[in-house]
Amino acid sequence: MNANSAHPRVLRRQGKLGCSGHTRRCPTYLSIMAAALCVVHLLLPIERGFPVVRIAGYPVTLTLLVSTLSMLILFMGSNGRIITSFPKKYLPYQLVVVWFFLISAFISDDVEASLFVVLSYCATFVLDFLIIYYLFKLGFRQHFVNIMCAVVAVAALIGIAESVFRYYMPFYRDWFLTYNYQAMQHAMTRSDFRVLGTLGNPIIYSVVMVLAFPFALEIRYRLLRILMVGILLIVTVFAVSTTTAMMWLVLLSGLFLVSGRKTRFKFLIAAVAVIVIALLISRFLKDAMGSLVSGWSREFAVGEQANEQLINIQIRLDLFLWVFTRFTYDPVSLLFGHGLKSAILTVQTLGLGSLATLDNTYTTIFFESGALGLMAFLAVGSNVLVGHRWAIRKNLHWYSILSLLVAGFAFTTIYYATFNLIWVASVATLAFDTQGRSNRCIVPS
Repeated sequence: MNANSAHPRVLRRQGKLGCSGHTRRCPTYLSIMAAALCVVHLLLPIERGFPVVRIAGYPVTLTLLVSTLSMLILFMGSNGRIITSFPKKYLPYQLVVVWFFLISAFISDDVEASLFVVLSYCATFVLDFLIIYYLFKLGFRQHFVNIMCAVVAVAALIGIAESVFRYYMPFYRDWFLTYNYQAMQHAMTRSDFRVLGTLGNPIIYSVVMVLAFPFALEIRYRLLRILMVGILLIVTVFAVSTTTAMMWLVLLSGLFLVSGRKTRFKFLIAAVAVIVIALLISRFLKDAMGSLVSGWSREFAVGEQANEQLINIQIRLDLFLWVFTRFTYDPVSLLFGHGLKSAILTVQTLGLGSLATLDNTYTTIFFESGALGLMAFLAVGSNVLVGHRWAIRKNLHWYSILSLLVAGFAFTTIYYATFNLIWVASVATLAFDTQGRSNRCIVPS
């Protein structure tokens, strides 16, 4: 037995680290650490007005602080072993992405802001991954799932309160208005209401709900599992986002493929029931839920409200093609990009109204970090999916990872420390299962 696998067991016998397999009791500080990670990522609108902490005059988010502190605690507790045994199908490729982002930060017009982007990206996709993966190795996986689902449930209930009663908790309202008073005030009062949730953005918030779905299916108590899945579906409906609808399609397709015959039959019955209920709502409750029905009609470019959505699609297509023209006579920028944060500043000069980004993960990386940065980022996603292809028929987390990569064509996903925590946890799940430490079926029969 090698040192890396023996170390957690030795610590468990000594009562210092990890969870006891017999008593199912875990050290309190691990629970506090997991709860802190989930709370600061999923309940605090870091990108939408939550006050930052300043250290030596520089702004630092709580997500960055909690991730760094958790890493230091586990590093000392494990005598450095947390960084010596890492999955080779993910972490080395992610470090290459960080390296190219660092190059792009130094060629950016705003070096300080760009370096903060690199730090935030590294904390989310590297530090958080190492933390979660090591917690799994310590036998803390089910506890982590329970804690994450509890935090997501709180976030979902807050979103349902907004969508059904149009009620915003005072501190969320203040944070959102601090971020952008006019834009957020309009979002809270618009007739075609879309729930902002705990994160101040219907897309970012609903992506959290979708990515939490595979973890919700791992809740051991059946009633709680069904209740959790139900509120996730409800709150994403009120978010009104084609991006999350697309992600649900990927996840539900995966659920059908990894399930047994009995579960597949239940899935088909449930799908038919949802379609029938949706049709009944749109036909008989149009007056009572007019904004919700009209919102989805506009998102899917249906009927008289299609023009706005079709115009947005055309603008995004034009931006996609425009990006490639920016590299025609500049081979250096073709390799290394124009610098982090440059896409936002450039798009703002084009005068496209409310659209201030490229709204595409891949074109954004290509524009800001060049072909090398894009290839490194694609290597991360493809290596996770191909390297864990055994999971196509066995593990729903594979489809969760795929769903966010697909959603990258609709908006820029890499800058948010929020839902990416859950995505990283799904990657850690595949890496953990690949090592043969967990052979149970992820989807309950």
